[in-house]
Amino acid sequence: MMSSIHGGGGEFVGGQQQEEEEGLEPADAGGYRKYLVLLATPSAAELNKFVKDGGEEDDVVAAHRAWHQSFLPSTRTSLGEPRLLWSYHTGVYGFAARLTEDELKVVSGKPGFIHALPNVLYSLDTTHTPSYLGLPNRMGESPDGWPGDGGRGMIVGVIDSGIDPTHPSMADHGPGEVTSVVDAVFQSGAVGVILVSPQQEGYTGRLLDSGPDRPVVLIPYQEFPRLRDYYFAMGRQAKASAQMTTADVVDNRGLRIMDEHHDAPASVYAAAAGHVNLRRAMDPGLLYDLLGDEEYSSFICATLGEGPLKNISRDVHRKCSYFPTMSHPWDLNTPSIVVPLRPTNPPVAVRTVTNVGPPEVYTVKVEMPPEVRVTVDPSILNFTSTWMQKSYQIIVSSTGNNPVEGKVYQGTVTWSSNLHSVRIPLVAVVGLGEPQPSTGWNIHD
Repeated sequence: MMSSIHGGGGEFVGGQQQEEEEGLEPADAGGYRKYLVLLATPSAAELNKFVKDGGEEDDVVAAHRAWHQSFLPSTRTSLGEPRLLWSYHTGVYGFAARLTEDELKVVSGKPGFIHALPNVLYSLDTTHTPSYLGLPNRMGESPDGWPGDGGRGMIVGVIDSGIDPTHPSMADHGPGEVTSVVDAVFQSGAVGVILVSPQQEGYTGRLLDSGPDRPVVLIPYQEFPRLRDYYFAMGRQAKASAQMTTADVVDNRGLRIMDEHHDAPASVYAAAAGHVNLRRAMDPGLLYDLLGDEEYSSFICATLGEGPLKNISRDVHRKCSYFPTMSHPWDLNTPSIVVPLRPTNPPVAVRTVTNVGPPEVYTVKVEMPPEVRVTVDPSILNFTSTWMQKSYQIIVSSTGNNPVEGKVYQGTVTWSSNLHSVRIPLVAVVGLGEPQPSTGWNIHD
């Protein structure tokens, strides 16, 4: 029997799961599991209840921990182990603790509770990255056309995905002086690997499951200044758009991108938009940029609800009624589209593009399997000036009456002019549902 607990717009999925259920950490002898509990941003009045006189920094940290402890029935479990494991108060508000399912149901009913996740165990899953990128398996070997001997002469920078909240780049007044080109590239939010070649010709690659704006790039050393200026001049969403819409859909040999085992074509979920092409990304033609923070807020309200909006924005006074209503999650102005596929009541996705090139006329081309019917309106976009914005809508429907449940169809939507080609992935999934934000908390058996 499975049950769901919703609170403040969040959800906890629990129930009497079997311990052998894959991934879920088994309960201990006392029935306790480790849970990550996310909370809404506390009000000053609430937090002040736990702040000691003087208000030093250590006291503020202790106050958060005491506030988190107040959600728990005791400081230790019946087995004598401490309940509170971790206390979070920087990136998110919440804590990790040992709880039984019955205890968690009580916690979920307390003011401030948003979401709870049970601890999940993951096993090592190799991605065969060297072969995916076409790298040699033994020292001394070099792919055809690669400079050096087995990578000799290259500068390699590896950036971990962890976040240090005390780093100068996290400060309100800006990142400060940049001491290395690697910092210049990755302080603006992207996480990945950059390889710098002393030769003129560069290569690009991608890591599987690293996300659309997590590139692995090999570029000539001479292009470092351009890369640095490019990353600092554009917003994060604009960078992601430029990289995705100009990416190569073939590998460095001009062949179709394969999966990590090189035995089948990679799906859109594995290859994303393709291989980053830095030179083309410098001149993308059109950008799918977000229309301010309001659009993100509308998206959060449409998919998660008001509770998570307050928590993510760290503003307890923010309400969904303050922002335009977003009817569907696929209306977020991203450089990709994922919609449900159905024979009737077809979904309509709207996108707005900004011209960052000269005045140009773009025409659209859609590539999609024959089982999917796609209509784009308008089919021609005429930009008479730089920074002009235009919108278009895409209607996606099934050509058959009985599409196979769960079937995924993937293709592309490309806008082309005399100078630019701007491509985004289009994915249609049979039976794809829409998230329903919670307004209260209840238990569903």
